[in-house]
Amino acid sequence: GMDLYGFAGLGRAVRLNEDECDWGALDTSAEMMQAISSPDFAARVLDARRGASAPSPAMLARSMSGTPKLGGANARGSREHRDLTLTASVGERDTFDVKMSDLRPRELRDPVRESVLHIEDKLKRRKPGESLDVAYEKLLAAPTVDLAALRALAWSGIPFKHRAVVWKLLLGYVPASAARRNDALARKRRDYQLAVEQHFGTSQVFNVAVDSGGNPTSGSFSASSNTPARVQDVRTSATSRAGRSEYEESMYRQIAVDIPRTCPGQSLFHVSHVQAALERVLYVWAMRHPASGYVQGMNDLVTPFFFVFYSEQASEAHAGEQVLAWCDVESLSSQALADAEADAYWCLTALLDSIHDYYIFAQPGIQKRVLYMTELVGRVDPPLRAHLDAHGVDFIQFAFRWMNCLLMRELPFVLIVRVWDTYLCEPDGFGNFHVFVCAALLCYFSHELRHMEFQELVLFLQNLPTQGWTQRELDMILSQAFMWRSLFDSSLHLQRFAAKVG
Repeated sequence: GMDLYGFAGLGRAVRLNEDECDWGALDTSAEMMQAISSPDFAARVLDARRGASAPSPAMLARSMSGTPKLGGANARGSREHRDLTLTASVGERDTFDVKMSDLRPRELRDPVRESVLHIEDKLKRRKPGESLDVAYEKLLAAPTVDLAALRALAWSGIPFKHRAVVWKLLLGYVPASAARRNDALARKRRDYQLAVEQHFGTSQVFNVAVDSGGNPTSGSFSASSNTPARVQDVRTSATSRAGRSEYEESMYRQIAVDIPRTCPGQSLFHVSHVQAALERVLYVWAMRHPASGYVQGMNDLVTPFFFVFYSEQASEAHAGEQVLAWCDVESLSSQALADAEADAYWCLTALLDSIHDYYIFAQPGIQKRVLYMTELVGRVDPPLRAHLDAHGVDFIQFAFRWMNCLLMRELPFVLIVRVWDTYLCEPDGFGNFHVFVCAALLCYFSHELRHMEFQELVLFLQNLPTQGWTQRELDMILSQAFMWRSLFDSSLHLQRFAAKVG
């Protein structure tokens, strides 16, 4: 069926399938009217009212006049005007009226709140009234997890207690089949252990559990009690540094310089044992990917994984955002620390594989997406684009970091974790969809930016005032990004532009 895109109140993005949409649940309030303000909705109405083949979404998206114009929606209340008429136009001549009664075959059961919750139930693929936890538990308990349903459920955010396992599944780190999952996890953790031994030496970093044949036991390795109390002790260890080439030593020094600067506002990443783990993960990744090696910014990208997987290993009483304030890791066993480290390594690898052209010579992936963002902002907010151009502010001056660090330095850490929930549900979340999120973030401050001069612009864009942001502001950004992606992904002009810069 055709997809319908729009907003569903409270700034939350929705994607409803035509066959599942309960038109009787739609409310005619200002917020709910936006749920049907899209070219795809116009196509749906054309098809229903005229019995003709609906124009393709690509055809509609190519014309700015293809977006339906909703008459009187913002001025009328939801309960008093049940015969509200929408004036929808597709193209310049094809204009028609549609009564809400045609789209609402039965009475609304309650005001806006119930309507919004009903649509969210549809979005999250759960039965009305079913708790989110129950919906996740049903999906995750299946012999083979339905990844499509899991993405639909997780797009709007993942409950804390399920986040770790959902991330592993969506990144492909563990298989959807429950029967194969434990063996695959054990094998991956063992592979990481062997890589660490190769580059750091067993005695300096890990105690390895072995079987009677001298082989490491399945998935079992733990941080050694002899692990140095300070990261610099590991760095100066003769055992760990023996035999490194000049290139390897240079790479190691760069990682060592960046680690103390990682997430300066979060205590967790300034614990010596955590910093040592960050060092191992980044160095092993760099040695296994010589085409790019370590690039500044990767140290930021690994931190959400450490947070999520440390939280998974922590007791329920010490989980959640409290983990970020830890000043030590004594609450976790050595085995739990080691497992979280291995999981973080493999998930970082999956993430970086999806944006590998960000980190090769000249970083063409970043250059391409900054250009794409520039063109996109010119389409959705021409006055802002013109203002930045007039004051000599090039997008690369601020958006390079937005792409390179995936907004890790622009948004509060806990909101970054929430953003990644959505990215993992998108086909190219960390690449293509991220561009739309960056554009939505920039345009969110359009009014302020258009009243600034060059120096103010540069300082503002390098230090966005987002520290006080909550889920509400983030949902607005993600909703806007989703709408633009839905419209402009089928825009012929932007498709040609993307092909040209690619």
